[in-house]
Amino acid sequence: MRQRTASRRRVLWGEYESIVQVLLAEGGLEDDAPAGAYSFEDYMWAVSVVTAHSLHFADDFPVLVPLRLRYHPQGVADVFEWGDEADPGAALYMADEPLERGAELTVRPLSPQFNDDLLIHAGYLWDEVDATQMWLRLTAGDAAGGSGDAGESSGGEVSAANSVRSALLAASNWTSPMDFSLAYDSLPHDVFPWLRLMLSRQEELTSELTSSALEAPLSRRTEQAAVTALLASVDRSLAAFDHSIEEDQQILDSPRRRLSLAPRTALAVTYRLLCKRVLLRTKQMVEEHWALVSRELADLNSRPRRSKKKGRRRRGAATHDDQVGR
Repeated sequence: MRQRTASRRRVLWGEYESIVQVLLAEGGLEDDAPAGAYSFEDYMWAVSVVTAHSLHFADDFPVLVPLRLRYHPQGVADVFEWGDEADPGAALYMADEPLERGAELTVRPLSPQFNDDLLIHAGYLWDEVDATQMWLRLTAGDAAGGSGDAGESSGGEVSAANSVRSALLAASNWTSPMDFSLAYDSLPHDVFPWLRLMLSRQEELTSELTSSALEAPLSRRTEQAAVTALLASVDRSLAAFDHSIEEDQQILDSPRRRLSLAPRTALAVTYRLLCKRVLLRTKQMVEEHWALVSRELADLNSRPRRSKKKGRRRRGAATHDDQVGR
Protein backbone atom coordinates (compact mmCIF):
# COMPACT_ATOMS: atom_id res chain seq x y z
CA MET A 1 0.00 0.00 0.00
CA ARG A 2 2.89 2.38 0.72
CA GLN A 3 4.21 1.77 -2.76
CA ARG A 4 0.81 2.42 -4.34
CA THR A 5 0.38 5.59 -2.28
CA ALA A 6 3.82 6.86 -3.30
CA SER A 7 3.04 6.04 -6.93
CA ARG A 8 -0.25 7.93 -6.74
CA ARG A 9 1.51 10.93 -5.25
CA ARG A 10 4.10 10.91 -8.05
CA VAL A 11 1.33 10.83 -10.66
CA LEU A 12 -0.42 13.81 -9.05
CA TRP A 13 2.86 15.71 -8.79
CA GLY A 14 3.44 15.17 -12.50
CA GLU A 15 -0.04 16.49 -13.27
CA TYR A 16 0.52 19.49 -11.03
CA GLU A 17 3.79 20.40 -12.73
CA SER A 18 2.63 19.75 -16.30
CA ILE A 19 -0.89 21.20 -16.05
CA VAL A 20 -1.45 23.48 -13.07
CA GLN A 21 1.94 25.15 -13.09
CA VAL A 22 1.77 25.62 -16.85
CA LEU A 23 -1.66 27.24 -16.61
CA LEU A 24 -0.51 29.53 -13.85
CA ALA A 25 2.82 30.54 -15.40
CA GLU A 26 2.07 30.39 -19.12
CA GLY A 27 -1.71 30.64 -19.27
CA GLY A 28 -1.95 34.03 -17.68
CA LEU A 29 -3.77 32.83 -14.57
CA GLU A 30 -0.96 33.61 -12.16
CA ASP A 31 -1.94 37.31 -12.01
CA ASP A 32 -5.53 36.40 -11.04
CA ALA A 33 -4.54 34.08 -8.20
CA PRO A 34 -2.99 35.11 -4.87
CA ALA A 35 0.63 34.13 -4.44
CA GLY A 36 0.89 30.52 -3.36
CA ALA A 37 -2.86 29.96 -3.59
CA TYR A 38 -2.58 26.83 -5.70
CA SER A 39 0.02 24.67 -4.02
CA PHE A 40 0.53 20.98 -4.58
CA GLU A 41 -1.47 20.27 -1.41
CA ASP A 42 -4.33 22.38 -2.80
CA TYR A 43 -4.26 20.39 -6.01
CA MET A 44 -4.36 17.06 -4.16
CA TRP A 45 -7.32 18.29 -2.11
CA ALA A 46 -9.14 19.39 -5.28
CA VAL A 47 -8.52 16.03 -6.94
CA SER A 48 -9.91 14.26 -3.87
CA VAL A 49 -13.08 16.37 -3.95
CA VAL A 50 -13.64 15.79 -7.67
CA THR A 51 -12.98 12.07 -7.28
CA ALA A 52 -15.58 11.81 -4.52
CA HIS A 53 -18.23 13.41 -6.76
CA SER A 54 -17.49 11.78 -10.09
CA LEU A 55 -18.79 8.70 -11.83
CA HIS A 56 -16.71 7.12 -14.56
CA PHE A 57 -18.55 5.24 -17.27
CA ALA A 58 -15.28 5.20 -19.18
CA ASP A 59 -11.77 6.32 -18.31
CA ASP A 60 -12.26 9.55 -20.28
CA PHE A 61 -15.97 10.07 -19.59
CA PRO A 62 -16.51 11.32 -16.02
CA VAL A 63 -19.84 12.68 -14.79
CA LEU A 64 -19.92 14.97 -11.75
CA VAL A 65 -22.87 14.49 -9.40
CA PRO A 66 -24.07 16.82 -6.62
CA LEU A 67 -23.58 14.27 -3.84
CA ARG A 68 -20.69 12.34 -2.43
CA LEU A 69 -21.28 8.74 -3.37
CA ARG A 70 -19.60 6.02 -1.37
CA TYR A 71 -18.72 2.84 -3.19
CA HIS A 72 -19.04 -0.61 -1.72
CA PRO A 73 -18.31 -3.96 -3.43
CA GLN A 74 -21.84 -5.06 -2.43
CA GLY A 75 -23.53 -1.66 -2.74
CA VAL A 76 -27.32 -1.32 -2.48
CA ALA A 77 -27.62 0.78 -5.63
CA ASP A 78 -26.38 0.60 -9.21
CA VAL A 79 -25.49 3.57 -11.40
CA PHE A 80 -26.29 3.56 -15.10
CA GLU A 81 -25.31 5.95 -17.85
CA TRP A 82 -27.81 7.94 -19.87
CA GLY A 83 -27.51 10.82 -22.30
CA ASP A 84 -24.51 11.36 -24.54
CA GLU A 85 -21.15 13.12 -24.43
CA ALA A 86 -22.78 16.49 -25.06
CA ASP A 87 -25.31 15.98 -22.26
CA PRO A 88 -24.11 13.17 -19.97
CA GLY A 89 -26.05 11.99 -17.00
CA ALA A 90 -26.50 9.16 -14.57
CA ALA A 91 -29.42 7.25 -13.14
CA LEU A 92 -29.37 5.55 -9.75
CA TYR A 93 -31.28 2.28 -9.40
CA MET A 94 -31.81 0.25 -6.29
CA ALA A 95 -30.12 -3.13 -6.33
CA ASP A 96 -31.73 -6.46 -5.53
CA GLU A 97 -31.52 -6.03 -1.77
CA PRO A 98 -33.70 -3.27 -0.27
CA LEU A 99 -32.18 -0.35 1.59
CA GLU A 100 -32.43 -0.83 5.33
CA ARG A 101 -33.90 1.94 7.46
CA GLY A 102 -31.13 4.25 8.60
CA ALA A 103 -28.53 2.52 6.44
CA GLU A 104 -26.19 4.41 4.16
CA LEU A 105 -26.96 4.59 0.45
CA THR A 106 -23.93 2.91 -1.06
CA VAL A 107 -23.21 2.41 -4.73
CA ARG A 108 -21.99 -0.77 -6.37
CA PRO A 109 -19.16 0.31 -8.68
CA LEU A 110 -19.15 -0.60 -12.35
CA SER A 111 -15.67 -2.06 -11.89
CA PRO A 112 -14.59 -3.68 -8.59
CA GLN A 113 -13.31 -1.22 -6.00
CA PHE A 114 -12.11 -2.65 -2.75
CA ASN A 115 -10.52 -1.04 0.29
CA ASP A 116 -7.12 -0.68 -1.33
CA ASP A 117 -8.60 1.40 -4.18
CA LEU A 118 -10.98 3.35 -1.94
CA LEU A 119 -8.26 4.24 0.56
CA ILE A 120 -5.98 5.71 -2.10
CA HIS A 121 -8.50 7.43 -4.35
CA ALA A 122 -11.40 8.25 -2.01
CA GLY A 123 -9.85 8.53 1.45
CA TYR A 124 -12.05 5.99 3.24
CA LEU A 125 -12.44 2.26 3.67
CA TRP A 126 -14.97 -0.22 5.01
CA ASP A 127 -14.25 -2.00 8.27
CA GLU A 128 -15.32 -5.26 6.65
CA VAL A 129 -13.07 -8.12 5.66
CA ASP A 130 -15.34 -8.93 2.68
CA ALA A 131 -14.55 -5.49 1.25
CA THR A 132 -10.82 -6.06 1.56
CA GLN A 133 -8.40 -7.46 -0.95
CA MET A 134 -4.64 -7.41 -1.05
CA TRP A 135 -2.09 -8.32 -3.67
CA LEU A 136 0.37 -11.16 -3.31
CA ARG A 137 3.31 -11.23 -5.72
CA LEU A 138 4.74 -14.63 -6.59
CA THR A 139 7.97 -15.03 -8.52
CA ALA A 140 9.71 -17.94 -10.16
CA GLY A 141 12.15 -17.90 -7.23
CA ASP A 142 9.30 -18.20 -4.71
CA ALA A 143 7.96 -21.17 -6.62
CA ALA A 144 11.35 -22.82 -6.97
CA GLY A 145 11.84 -22.56 -3.22
CA GLY A 146 9.10 -25.12 -2.65
CA SER A 147 9.94 -27.46 -5.52
CA GLY A 148 12.33 -29.76 -3.70
CA ASP A 149 14.69 -32.06 -5.56
CA ALA A 150 13.69 -32.09 -9.21
CA GLY A 151 16.31 -34.67 -10.16
CA GLU A 152 18.98 -34.49 -12.78
CA SER A 153 18.10 -33.66 -16.39
CA SER A 154 20.08 -33.13 -19.52
CA GLY A 155 20.41 -29.72 -21.11
CA GLY A 156 18.16 -30.70 -24.00
CA GLU A 157 15.40 -31.87 -21.65
CA VAL A 158 15.62 -28.65 -19.64
CA SER A 159 15.45 -26.55 -22.79
CA ALA A 160 12.43 -28.45 -24.09
CA ALA A 161 10.65 -28.18 -20.74
CA ASN A 162 11.33 -24.45 -20.52
CA SER A 163 9.90 -24.03 -24.01
CA VAL A 164 6.70 -25.77 -22.98
CA ARG A 165 6.48 -23.66 -19.83
CA SER A 166 7.01 -20.41 -21.75
CA ALA A 167 4.38 -21.38 -24.32
CA LEU A 168 1.80 -22.15 -21.62
CA LEU A 169 2.59 -18.92 -19.79
CA ALA A 170 1.95 -16.97 -22.97
CA ALA A 171 -1.20 -18.94 -23.81
CA SER A 172 -2.71 -18.17 -20.39
CA ASN A 173 -1.51 -14.54 -20.41
CA TRP A 174 0.59 -15.21 -17.32
CA THR A 175 3.89 -13.66 -16.35
CA SER A 176 6.64 -14.17 -13.83
CA PRO A 177 6.46 -12.47 -11.44
CA MET A 178 2.70 -12.70 -11.14
CA ASP A 179 0.39 -10.65 -8.91
CA PHE A 180 -2.62 -12.41 -7.38
CA SER A 181 -5.53 -10.66 -5.67
CA LEU A 182 -6.34 -12.27 -2.33
CA ALA A 183 -9.87 -12.05 -0.98
CA TYR A 184 -11.48 -13.44 2.15
CA ASP A 185 -13.99 -15.76 0.51
CA SER A 186 -11.97 -17.62 -2.12
CA LEU A 187 -8.52 -18.28 -3.51
CA PRO A 188 -7.46 -16.63 -6.79
CA HIS A 189 -8.57 -18.85 -9.64
CA ASP A 190 -5.18 -18.90 -11.39
CA VAL A 191 -2.88 -19.22 -8.41
CA PHE A 192 -2.65 -23.04 -8.32
CA PRO A 193 -2.55 -23.51 -12.12
CA TRP A 194 0.28 -20.95 -12.24
CA LEU A 195 2.17 -22.65 -9.42
CA ARG A 196 1.68 -26.08 -10.99
CA LEU A 197 3.19 -24.82 -14.20
CA MET A 198 6.12 -23.12 -12.49
CA LEU A 199 6.82 -26.12 -10.24
CA SER A 200 6.13 -28.96 -12.66
CA ARG A 201 8.93 -31.45 -13.20
CA GLN A 202 10.67 -32.13 -16.48
CA GLU A 203 8.64 -35.25 -17.24
CA GLU A 204 5.39 -33.33 -16.66
CA LEU A 205 6.29 -30.53 -19.07
CA THR A 206 5.56 -32.43 -22.26
CA SER A 207 4.11 -31.13 -25.49
CA GLU A 208 0.79 -32.77 -24.52
CA LEU A 209 0.43 -30.59 -21.43
CA THR A 210 -2.36 -28.02 -21.89
CA SER A 211 -3.66 -25.04 -19.96
CA SER A 212 -6.82 -26.94 -19.08
CA ALA A 213 -4.74 -29.78 -17.61
CA LEU A 214 -3.26 -27.31 -15.12
CA GLU A 215 -6.69 -26.88 -13.53
CA ALA A 216 -6.15 -30.18 -11.71
CA PRO A 217 -3.13 -31.51 -9.78
CA LEU A 218 -0.41 -32.91 -12.03
CA SER A 219 1.06 -35.11 -9.32
CA ARG A 220 1.16 -35.30 -5.56
CA ARG A 221 4.74 -34.06 -5.47
CA THR A 222 4.07 -30.99 -7.62
CA GLU A 223 0.85 -30.14 -5.77
CA GLN A 224 2.59 -30.36 -2.40
CA ALA A 225 5.35 -28.10 -3.71
CA ALA A 226 2.72 -25.58 -4.88
CA VAL A 227 1.02 -25.60 -1.48
CA THR A 228 4.36 -25.22 0.33
CA ALA A 229 5.44 -22.31 -1.88
CA LEU A 230 2.13 -20.48 -1.48
CA LEU A 231 2.05 -20.91 2.30
CA ALA A 232 5.64 -19.68 2.55
CA SER A 233 4.82 -16.56 0.53
CA VAL A 234 1.78 -15.80 2.70
CA ASP A 235 3.88 -16.27 5.86
CA ARG A 236 6.45 -13.80 4.54
CA SER A 237 3.72 -11.24 3.94
CA LEU A 238 2.43 -11.70 7.48
CA ALA A 239 5.93 -11.42 8.94
CA ALA A 240 6.49 -8.12 7.11
CA PHE A 241 4.00 -6.33 9.40
CA ASP A 242 5.47 -4.54 12.42
CA HIS A 243 2.46 -5.33 14.62
CA SER A 244 0.62 -8.56 15.29
CA ILE A 245 -3.07 -8.97 14.61
CA GLU A 246 -3.70 -9.02 18.37
CA GLU A 247 -1.90 -5.69 18.85
CA ASP A 248 -3.93 -4.03 16.11
CA GLN A 249 -7.15 -5.38 17.58
CA GLN A 250 -6.22 -4.04 21.02
CA ILE A 251 -5.52 -0.60 19.55
CA LEU A 252 -8.89 -0.44 17.82
CA ASP A 253 -10.87 -1.98 20.71
CA SER A 254 -9.51 0.42 23.34
CA PRO A 255 -11.67 3.60 23.38
CA ARG A 256 -8.85 5.65 24.93
CA ARG A 257 -6.25 4.54 22.40
CA ARG A 258 -8.69 4.80 19.50
CA LEU A 259 -9.55 8.43 20.35
CA SER A 260 -5.85 9.30 20.56
CA LEU A 261 -5.23 8.10 17.00
CA ALA A 262 -5.14 10.57 14.14
CA PRO A 263 -7.78 9.77 11.49
CA ARG A 264 -5.16 8.60 9.01
CA THR A 265 -3.53 6.39 11.63
CA ALA A 266 -6.87 4.81 12.49
CA LEU A 267 -7.44 4.06 8.82
CA ALA A 268 -3.96 2.56 8.51
CA VAL A 269 -4.40 0.31 11.56
CA THR A 270 -7.82 -0.83 10.35
CA TYR A 271 -6.51 -1.56 6.87
CA ARG A 272 -3.50 -3.58 7.99
CA LEU A 273 -5.66 -5.56 10.42
CA LEU A 274 -8.07 -6.46 7.62
CA CYS A 275 -5.18 -7.43 5.35
CA LYS A 276 -3.81 -9.78 8.01
CA ARG A 277 -7.22 -11.42 8.33
CA VAL A 278 -7.30 -11.96 4.58
CA LEU A 279 -3.83 -13.52 4.72
CA LEU A 280 -4.77 -15.79 7.63
CA ARG A 281 -7.93 -16.85 5.81
CA THR A 282 -5.85 -17.53 2.70
CA LYS A 283 -3.59 -19.84 4.72
CA GLN A 284 -6.66 -21.67 6.00
CA MET A 285 -8.08 -22.12 2.49
CA VAL A 286 -4.73 -23.38 1.16
CA GLU A 287 -4.50 -25.92 3.98
CA GLU A 288 -8.10 -26.99 3.31
CA HIS A 289 -7.24 -27.37 -0.37
CA TRP A 290 -4.28 -29.62 0.42
CA ALA A 291 -6.35 -31.71 2.84
CA LEU A 292 -8.99 -32.23 0.12
CA VAL A 293 -6.41 -33.07 -2.55
CA SER A 294 -4.64 -35.49 -0.21
CA ARG A 295 -7.90 -37.32 0.47
CA GLU A 296 -8.71 -37.52 -3.24
CA LEU A 297 -5.25 -38.84 -4.07
CA ALA A 298 -5.50 -41.39 -1.27
CA ASP A 299 -8.86 -42.57 -2.60
CA LEU A 300 -7.42 -42.95 -6.10
CA ASN A 301 -4.45 -44.97 -4.87
CA SER A 302 -6.65 -47.20 -2.70
CA ARG A 303 -8.82 -48.32 -5.60
CA PRO A 304 -8.20 -51.96 -6.59
CA ARG A 305 -6.17 -52.32 -9.76
CA ARG A 306 -7.39 -54.45 -12.60
CA SER A 307 -5.63 -57.75 -13.22
CA LYS A 308 -3.13 -57.93 -16.02
CA LYS A 309 -5.34 -60.35 -17.95
CA LYS A 310 -8.39 -58.08 -17.93
CA GLY A 311 -6.82 -54.70 -17.87
CA ARG A 312 -3.59 -54.98 -19.85
CA ARG A 313 -2.61 -51.70 -21.48
CA ARG A 314 0.11 -50.61 -23.80
CA ARG A 315 3.60 -50.31 -22.31
CA GLY A 316 4.37 -46.76 -21.16
CA ALA A 317 0.73 -45.59 -21.24
CA ALA A 318 0.08 -44.40 -17.68
CA THR A 319 -3.48 -44.03 -16.45
CA HIS A 320 -4.76 -40.82 -14.89
CA ASP A 321 -4.78 -42.53 -11.49
CA ASP A 322 -1.11 -43.43 -11.85
CA GLN A 323 -0.13 -39.92 -12.96
CA VAL A 324 -1.91 -38.06 -10.15
CA GLY A 325 -0.77 -40.49 -7.49
CA ARG A 326 2.94 -40.04 -8.12
